Amino acid sequence: MKNLRMKNAASRIITELSNLSIVEAEMVVKHVGKELFRNWVMPEAPTRRLSIIESDREVYEFLLSLDLEFMTQRDVFDVCVDQFGEERMPKKSSFNRGFRKLLAHKQLREE
Repeated sequence: MKNLRMKNAASRIITELSNLSIVEAEMVVKHVGKELFRNWVMPEAPTRRLSIIESDREVYEFLLSLDLEFMTQRDVFDVCVDQFGEERMPKKSSFNRGFRKLLAHKQLREE
């Protein structure tokens, strides 16, 4: 252990776990590990930034109305540029990154 505080904590935990069977102690340790991870590493749902497509509701709904499964990314991008103009569309690389997400959203809506 690196410091006295950690040694003391380990000692107290071992004292408590020694009253249990090996199987029970292992279950407790696993449960505590999961809870610590959940509370310390992910205290709340992470917030994410909306992409340019998601932040423009009209473009987003239009994209979901297309047959994305049967069109290439390039075709979808070109149709959107024709419909909304280049100023409302993200760059091609951003659009390509979001294409899979669009497919997933479309599939969720259809279910």
